[in-house]
Amino acid sequence: PKEAVNIANMIIADKDEYIAAMGSYASSAILATAPIFVKEELLMYCPSGSHPDIPFQGPMVMSVATSQKYAFQILAQIYFEELGMIRLVQPAIVNISGRRFCLGHGDGLGPAPVGYRFLRGIFHCRLLQVLFSMLHPWIAFRLGTMWSRRNRLARKEEYVYKGAVEPLTVFAERYSAEHDVDFFIFGHYHSGIHLTLSTGAEMYILKDWINSSPYLYFDGISIVGGNFQKSE
Repeated sequence: PKEAVNIANMIIADKDEYIAAMGSYASSAILATAPIFVKEELLMYCPSGSHPDIPFQGPMVMSVATSQKYAFQILAQIYFEELGMIRLVQPAIVNISGRRFCLGHGDGLGPAPVGYRFLRGIFHCRLLQVLFSMLHPWIAFRLGTMWSRRNRLARKEEYVYKGAVEPLTVFAERYSAEHDVDFFIFGHYHSGIHLTLSTGAEMYILKDWINSSPYLYFDGISIVGGNFQKSE
């Protein structure tokens, strides 16, 4: 809650730049910051707050979830139905201006060590996901924090993409040999990569939003890359 209050005060200090504050955070943080937003008459939208007192904090506080069990189901409905977003399952083939794009996060595509596939299978197991959701948030967040501290990004280690031997490159080479694809666009590796495959197709890997916020722009003929300006 203390950090949430600090962030709320930062937002209020520049409230002319905002029309609303939206956050998916704990009920304790929402209840701590609600008086600040109500006093300054800035809309506060809380999609995942489950405390029964949240709707009574004031007219500027909005909450749509009656419990965290349904919070992300509601968000998914808003994102995919109301905003017209389309859920793609990798590898997804999309036709844009007559050019064929293969899109995907990149995780699990191509050959990978047995240990990695086993670990990925654990994370994607629906039964284990349900069991994990039953843990108290105090336990779940500490497990996540402990895992994150072992991540190479937390250790500020830059990943060196190995080119042709990387599973993602192997996948793209094999897939483009069997399918008509002009561009492959992936993420996952946290490396900025642009390769021309043996088939003539181009493969892009966007780095990440943590340090560079990259984007790709397709003008109907070719792809141009750039980086969004990061605000402090």
